[in-house]
Amino acid sequence: MRSRLSLAALIAVTLVLGTVTVARPADDQVQVIDVTAKKYEFSPSPIRVKQGAHVQLKVTATDHVHGLQIAEYPENSDHKGSPGLVFTSGKGCLRVEKGQTQTLEFVAQAPGTYEMRCCVHCGWNHRSMKGQLIVEP
Repeated sequence: MRSRLSLAALIAVTLVLGTVTVARPADDQVQVIDVTAKKYEFSPSPIRVKQGAHVQLKVTATDHVHGLQIAEYPENSDHKGSPGLVFTSGKGCLRVEKGQTQTLEFVAQAPGTYEMRCCVHCGWNHRSMKGQLIVEP
């Protein structure tokens, strides 16, 4: 019985210490931004972040299904070299069901203006559903 208690205590201490060592350093903070997608707009837009920021966009569709896709390269770039946004959660179309929230995560590597667009057909003006992400130096 005593050895079981010792083993349980050892496991508990290991879990607590393991949790402390996994924590992110203060300089690697994640910037969380809530975004709503509703008939033919993203809000807020434009979204402004600093170069080097680790960003999570929490996208909620309020009226029906929408999608969000952000260009990897800034507008007016030659699309050569490393992309300006490095996605850690997939760079394709993020589908968001009505009333649900999905997360798009990336690191903003290069300054510039990046186009955001709805990538799930959402109605007559679907093609006009756009927004901007501005990465500031």
